[in-house]
Amino acid sequence: MKLNNNKKNYTFYTFWAISMLLGVQARAQNNMNFTQFSLAPAQTNPAMIATSNQTNIALNYRNQFIQSGVSYESPMLTVTTPWMRNGIERRGAAGVTLFQDRTGTGGIFTSTGVMLTAAYNHSIGKGKNSSRFLSMGIQGSFVQQRINTGALQSGSQWNGSLFDKGLEVNENVDVNQKSLGNFNAGLLYYVADTCDNVRSYVGITFQNINRPNLAFIGDKFKIPVHFSAMGGITVLNSEKIQITPNARYMRNGQAQEIRAGVSTYYKMQGEEGRKIGLSAWYDHNGAIAFALEAHQPKYSVGISYDMAASQPNTAIGAAAWEVTLALKLGKKCRERREEKPKEELIPDTTITEVHGEFGDTLITLVAWINKDKEAVRVDTLKKVFKENTTVLIPTEEDLLIFKRLGYFFYRDDEINTATTNLLNDMIKTLKKFKGIELEIQGHS
Repeated sequence: MKLNNNKKNYTFYTFWAISMLLGVQARAQNNMNFTQFSLAPAQTNPAMIATSNQTNIALNYRNQFIQSGVSYESPMLTVTTPWMRNGIERRGAAGVTLFQDRTGTGGIFTSTGVMLTAAYNHSIGKGKNSSRFLSMGIQGSFVQQRINTGALQSGSQWNGSLFDKGLEVNENVDVNQKSLGNFNAGLLYYVADTCDNVRSYVGITFQNINRPNLAFIGDKFKIPVHFSAMGGITVLNSEKIQITPNARYMRNGQAQEIRAGVSTYYKMQGEEGRKIGLSAWYDHNGAIAFALEAHQPKYSVGISYDMAASQPNTAIGAAAWEVTLALKLGKKCRERREEKPKEELIPDTTITEVHGEFGDTLITLVAWINKDKEAVRVDTLKKVFKENTTVLIPTEEDLLIFKRLGYFFYRDDEINTATTNLLNDMIKTLKKFKGIELEIQGHS
């Protein structure tokens, strides 16, 4: 910024305003200060985007009081989509965020950027109703920052008692915008069911790893590395109620915050994912926060408010409100397929499938036929026929045994001796022709 020499003694106000905004921006740049952190996963921990089975399109807006009537606004649009393996196993996710942070009256300081996020899920164990994962996430952003000089008060506008915006501005500003890149990373251990309901989690995040320089003029002003840790566990998960205590620790330079609370959800009848949540947290800096959430299978809505608990508190985030709207695409619940044991394949084989009716009995034969004419039952149906191959198929005479009837002893639920012998003969036939599928019905 170039200034006329005879006005330098009045430019203190301009430099003070820029310095204050740079300091605020250094804190605000760490956008993980979202109260509704579960509805802003990409802004909380890059690894969190891998916890959902659905594609999420979320619009978040936060307005927080800073000081002297100045507020910090942060609207952002985030789209995340999971990477599903075989349509069931969630291996990871990717996302993109468009954001604009505005600070000060008239948007004196503005940051506009795009953020790319990627996360990978490593499965570390599967239970009957849930799975355990270690998710690793990385995040990179490109940001363009700009000072709105029209909203600043210049030394040349000082009339001796106050700043007169009607006076001509003589200062020339040649540095009012700059670009920078930022890098973040996070780890998250979590336990979730097949409907992506997270039961417990613990994670850490590092933001501003490359420590970008925010200064427009003078010495470098590098953002400190922002560290955070969070965790939560569901202590009650009944058909109607879910209670999850949770806590977060955040450290940005010398500033730190410890926030602990509980989230309670009431599950509504109907499709999985319909619930209403109420959360409350206490901040050790003397603030409390409340959040109300409404979840449906295809969308979520949330609002929150932060306020001082006992005395005036001008810390960033002490007075703030948020609103979130998220759309969800795709299936929330992914059924886990039971793995069938693999059968050893016999070399030089042919697969054949024969369907036919014999009397009132429907016979289906599916067999691998090897060169020794031995049939082995398999589940995969393919037609790989070879010439001059003999297929072992039962004849009508072989199938006559399945037309015979069996009987119980009179006024008893035990089968008689003749029927026992009949079943033994059937077993021999089934062992010989392993591809036969039949249905046995009876009553007593």
